[in-house]
Amino acid sequence: APDQDANAAVSAFLHNGAGGVSTYSANRTPLVSLGSNQDGFGRVGVQDAGGKNRALIGGEGALAVFNQSGKQVAGVTVTDSQVGRVAVWGAKGVLAEMTEAAGGSGFVQVLNARNEQVSELGSDEKGNGLISIVQKGHAAGSLSVNGVGAGILTLANAQGKLGLDALGDHESGGSRGGAIIAYNDGGAGVAALGSTPEGKGVVAIFEQSKVTAELKTNS
Repeated sequence: APDQDANAAVSAFLHNGAGGVSTYSANRTPLVSLGSNQDGFGRVGVQDAGGKNRALIGGEGALAVFNQSGKQVAGVTVTDSQVGRVAVWGAKGVLAEMTEAAGGSGFVQVLNARNEQVSELGSDEKGNGLISIVQKGHAAGSLSVNGVGAGILTLANAQGKLGLDALGDHESGGSRGGAIIAYNDGGAGVAALGSTPEGKGVVAIFEQSKVTAELKTNS
């Protein structure tokens, strides 16, 4: 049962088989509570000077942080896959979260006020950094690294199909410089802007992977 001393700074209690201890300020405002729930998990709660909950630690692997209005604004949990997750809440739900991706790399996603994913930060299957802008469930644009270690910007059309690649370097050894490649609705390259091995500018038109027209700087 709770400590009945009105002047006590600490009270111990037993409720439905779960014990606990609470501490109080000089004006009897609860500040910290330590206990366990009926599932056998420990609990630590921290209140501010007004007695409002500001943080909660759960023995199942969870940390919750609350604002002055008592609304949860951040949390650290363990997912069903037994990896860590850090989340930030807004007025209508989660706005950002960080966790471990399936391949073992870090993953961060950002959501808008409508709970729609709008961007993500992670890595590709080769371990290169990857930043994506998400629109209606697909990557509308992404920034990564290509096979020769140069930056590559990829843009999709409104249906999520590949539309454009902009490469910082498009040949092994770094001898050809940047390039821009445009794709048709079927994902085939149809036009390119780049440079020749001699360092001259070139524009090429493709059809079925063959160059059908080419414009380049005179030697």
